[in-house]
Amino acid sequence: MVVVFTNTVSGSGEYLDAYKKFVEYAVGKGASFVTTKELVESAKNA
Repeated sequence: MVVVFTNTVSGSGEYLDAYKKFVEYAVGKGASFVTTKELVESAKNA
């Protein structure tokens, strides 16, 4: 699954808190995160 996060999730508050909880949950379930550049390179090598 590809999920795109932009810099609109910043600062503090409800959105940042939800983002942090999601990242913690996803990592706990074995998810990995890559940059857009890494994703593109991976696709080129597939």
